Amino acid sequence: MIFTLGYNPKRIALFFLSGAVILSAVLLFVSLVMMPITEDLKDNFVDYKRTKATLNIKSNKFGQKFSDWLVFIDDHEIKDGRTLYKNILLYHPSKKNGDKERIVIAEEAEFKNLNSYFELSLNEGQSYIADDEDWHVTQFESMNIRTMQRDKIRESGGIIAYWEHAKESKKRLKDFTIYVLVSLFPLATTLFALSFGIVTYRYEKGILYFGIFGVLFAYFASIMLFASHPKFAIPIIALLFFLASKAYFRYKIMRKY
Repeated sequence: MIFTLGYNPKRIALFFLSGAVILSAVLLFVSLVMMPITEDLKDNFVDYKRTKATLNIKSNKFGQKFSDWLVFIDDHEIKDGRTLYKNILLYHPSKKNGDKERIVIAEEAEFKNLNSYFELSLNEGQSYIADDEDWHVTQFESMNIRTMQRDKIRESGGIIAYWEHAKESKKRLKDFTIYVLVSLFPLATTLFALSFGIVTYRYEKGILYFGIFGVLFAYFASIMLFASHPKFAIPIIALLFFLASKAYFRYKIMRKY
């Protein structure tokens, strides 16, 4: 029908290639500009939530943690809007050389969120520190244990710094290759789609689905195989598929119509 209206295959190809160029340009902008901005916003949001985090410590529950301390609480009560914990036990294992096992027992405790860190206030208790075969016991009326939290949101290095990190990170390097080649996919394969889609069913059978899945498999398999080498993979894969689609379009469509 399109040919009946006077459109030749070359004009049809130019029309769809123009759309493919615009689509690939938009995808490149999203991949190389918007994605780094989104990653920075996500990281900053996580940092912000950490500074505003609250502890959810419950009584009669095992496996709870406060920093490096394992916590067990016998009971709790709410008094004047504050949660006071009764008969609390904390255990600090020795994780490093020179680090000592510690046990703290207190009759009453309260957790506080003080902007950038948490504080555990203990009242009326004992502290036990293991030193080789001896234990050091300390009685106390009050003790504060603090754990520092992230007190600022990380600074964004910008889009350029985000992609410069690919020099050190293999994952970032692969991401760059994948993002660029996926963005160039419409431009590199549009003529393949036209070649498979323009069919005179009266005289020939179409191979639309077989051709599409074949090109998809070949293109993305090439990306996965050579993602670690963007300097070679990006120009070679994109150009190779574009030239192959152009040659196939000439053989399949131009010489017939």
